[in-house]
Amino acid sequence: MKHTFRTSLFIIIAIVLSGCISAKYAPVSIPTKTPILSFTAFQNTPTLLPSPTSPPKPTITFTSLPTLESTKAQETIKNLLNKPVDCDAPCFWNITPSKTTIKEANNVFLHFGIQLKHTNTMAPNEFYSSTFEFNNGLAVTPLLVAENGVIQNIIVSIRPEKLNNNATKEWSAYSPDTLIKRYGSPSKVEFSVVWGPGTSSFFEMVLYFSAADLIVEYAAEDVIPWQQKDSPQICPLATQFERVRLWFGEKPVYVLPPNNTALLGNVTNLKIEEFSQLIIDNQDKSCFNLKGEMFP
Repeated sequence: MKHTFRTSLFIIIAIVLSGCISAKYAPVSIPTKTPILSFTAFQNTPTLLPSPTSPPKPTITFTSLPTLESTKAQETIKNLLNKPVDCDAPCFWNITPSKTTIKEANNVFLHFGIQLKHTNTMAPNEFYSSTFEFNNGLAVTPLLVAENGVIQNIIVSIRPEKLNNNATKEWSAYSPDTLIKRYGSPSKVEFSVVWGPGTSSFFEMVLYFSAADLIVEYAAEDVIPWQQKDSPQICPLATQFERVRLWFGEKPVYVLPPNNTALLGNVTNLKIEEFSQLIIDNQDKSCFNLKGEMFP
């Protein structure tokens, strides 16, 4: 069974794997001539610079950061995946589309002891990527799309670890409840269900945060039992997703509409505000039913 999710994922994987090498946390010296974004625990602390013609505006200073030791690098990355302590979207780990250069972005990766790899060229775009992997199965792969040396888009693929009972997921900074608390109700919510042969099924939920130039896709197989085809129940906070993908930037690339797509209001009795409130108010019971007949 082929799904659009797999098709779009194949495109991204093909781009990454064409030149990407698995990341290793080996110490790497940071060039001293290239300034990079200065941050403390990835929290914004802008410096105000006066302007003779307009009120002061926050600006960000680029300074050099030391390369972290392997264990510390992994701890820092896990912290970034666990808590929303970095900059606001469409910025990701202090890399901002249309502002950050590829040299500056590379220095952020060097801070973690990892060399950002050039993986492909599809004019006018250049693609760069690295993968961070952890012993529990969690992995994150940022793919940077640059044009004329400036990052234009960021696509982040997260492979979640296997959830064990009541264990907290280690990518909670990008969980639906965290994102809604941080950015407000999504501008649009879409669902896709593809019924496969036998008892298999494919489920996808996509949240659009247009004001933040952010799109988030949650996808999994076999989370909806075949016998619930008429009215499957979805529990986004408890589901074992196989893949979470995020698009940062004004004009995201490689966003393909899934098969059998339906808007929230067409497949549930919820409005977007009600959906958002359900997600953030009922951490353990944020479940709802989809109208299965909308997904032939």
